Amino acid sequence: MKRVIELFMAGLIFLAIALLVVFPLRDFDTFWHVANGRIMVETSRIANQELFSYTAAGTHFYNHEWLAQIIMFLFYRAGEITGLLIFKLLMTLALVWVLFRTARFQGTGILTSSLLCLGVVYAGLLRFVERPQLFSFLGIAVVSYILYTFRADDNYRRRLYPLPLIIALWDTLHGALYGCLLLAAFTVGETVKFYFAGRVATWFELSALPAGRLKSLWGWSLATLAVSLVNPYGVLTYKIIPAVFKSGSDVNTAAEFMPPTFSSEFYAFWALFALTIAMLITARRKLDLTHLFIIIPFTILALRYSRCIEAFNLVALPIVASSCARYSQQLTAAGKDRIVWRASLALAVASLAGVAYVKFAPIYRPASFSQDANDYAFGIRLNENNFPVGSLRFIKEVNLTGNMYNTDRYGGYLSFFAFPERKIFHFNEHSIFKVLYSFIHNPETRSKWDINYAIVAREDEVDMFSRDGYVPVYWEPSAMVMLKDTPRNKGLLERYRIRYFAPLKSSVAFFGLAADGRSYAALVREMGTYLSYRTDKRIAAVFSTLITGVSPDLPPAERLSIIQAAERYNGSPELTQAKAYITSGSR
Repeated sequence: MKRVIELFMAGLIFLAIALLVVFPLRDFDTFWHVANGRIMVETSRIANQELFSYTAAGTHFYNHEWLAQIIMFLFYRAGEITGLLIFKLLMTLALVWVLFRTARFQGTGILTSSLLCLGVVYAGLLRFVERPQLFSFLGIAVVSYILYTFRADDNYRRRLYPLPLIIALWDTLHGALYGCLLLAAFTVGETVKFYFAGRVATWFELSALPAGRLKSLWGWSLATLAVSLVNPYGVLTYKIIPAVFKSGSDVNTAAEFMPPTFSSEFYAFWALFALTIAMLITARRKLDLTHLFIIIPFTILALRYSRCIEAFNLVALPIVASSCARYSQQLTAAGKDRIVWRASLALAVASLAGVAYVKFAPIYRPASFSQDANDYAFGIRLNENNFPVGSLRFIKEVNLTGNMYNTDRYGGYLSFFAFPERKIFHFNEHSIFKVLYSFIHNPETRSKWDINYAIVAREDEVDMFSRDGYVPVYWEPSAMVMLKDTPRNKGLLERYRIRYFAPLKSSVAFFGLAADGRSYAALVREMGTYLSYRTDKRIAAVFSTLITGVSPDLPPAERLSIIQAAERYNGSPELTQAKAYITSGSR
């Protein structure tokens, strides 16, 4: 009965892990990779040059992710947003299976192993997005499994032969830096243990590999390094690494290259980090020096760059699992196995409740963010609060032409959905795009780019373009479209210039503006324009009430036309009732 309960709870935990990673697509970089994948599928060539911009066109870069980008595009082509979410889910399940096998190999029970898998995923949940890094997560887990089973298996010669192939493939999926680091740390750790075991008195109980097995480890490690060195996408082409470590680099301004903070999204990481360190400290004489050699470089990376936290979590799992197995054996030997079982079961129930809370509990945010208030809530769609969805629809429908400026984080989305009709200004790939600093700080250089309109998201960008004579014509929570005030754009500015509407205004503020007859008609038109290109339940509800107001400046025919346009993305009973009310009143 106990085993049945264990298997049942483990199954629920695996289901919880799957549920945990299914949330609306929210990562800014996803569509950059999908766009490159589409180009490669269409041209049958690896994309090694920037193609989507007019500011860095033709700039060469080493595309360590080309195969992953093709795979991602094929998933998108098969199922669009759902296809990308399925890609992430499959990658996560494959990762968790390898982690589970690794934990079991370290001696932990079924329930404990599944709980450790859940902890590793949850502690790095913000990194589980639709990007090639998912292949690195799987690569770390696979290499770790191979190394630990090699160390324990007498039939060791057959264990390591996949390593060169794995690293060579990995260098086309994301770049095998983590794999090379893990392999090097493991090899050095085992070598140090071999050197000191039996030669000098040590405080640690050293369990060294036999000489033949260590020789095999070195042979396959060197062979793997050699493969990476000769690979045209191997370790010698990691040009971005010096930029990352260089003080003041543009790369260091990206959020994922900043250290993890103590905000809520990192709580689980810090908990796992503390648990790992505690396990190493309490191991005392039984401390495995190889664990120490592995955890030190990955700790440095995780504490310096938040993008590395999941790599730390993955290499920490075997360390924590081996400690859990040792403590479990000690408690069982002391006759306390029932306590261990009950504690594991209680922790499993608490973990499942925690996942349910994360996925389904309402989380307060301002009313303007009525949709996707919880970034990790269950959802199979695009998180529109993270992308200029309405802005691009507006630009396409009113046919804005000329050079476009865009906030860097939107470059990926625009590369896929606006290209080739419209080319981007830049993207937050700082090794390729270097124009932004001079554009912002040197006004004289702006004129050469002849920007006609801009999609902006930051306040400093809005201020900059306002000073240069640009006017807002579309405004959504994630972005604003600003159009240059020129005779060429006179008609568009007269039709779409925003004077009163702001998507983050409170409902009370909207009703206050509408009460003033001088602003009523313009406000309703601006709200209608906003709703014509994106979904917003809160604004739609306010708009449904306001559009039925009394004003000679807004004839019934125009009101019905505005409602009809708004219904494209905001079908609701309130809008239907407003339309019926206006129709009946105009007869």
